[in-house]
Amino acid sequence: MDTCRKCGGPLKPGEKDTSSGRDIREYICIGCGFADWEDRGVALWKLLHDDRNEMGPELAATPIPQPLVSAAPASRWNRFLACLRLRRM
Repeated sequence: MDTCRKCGGPLKPGEKDTSSGRDIREYICIGCGFADWEDRGVALWKLLHDDRNEMGPELAATPIPQPLVSAAPASRWNRFLACLRLRRM
């Protein structure tokens, strides 16, 4: 989609919605403001979700491995205390 159906002007991408399980994209005409949308098929998250469920209940229940990097302390005080703890070691 690159031209408006009403005036033939260029379209710019608007919003992308995948909450329904479909990849729906909205385009807005720069010239006349006409909004058009396009259904691009099944959303990626829906495919991955369905694929995980098809593996079976024993594999679907396994947790997804998390990265080994630990989360940094959120507040400045906790970061300061973490710095002092590292110096003691």
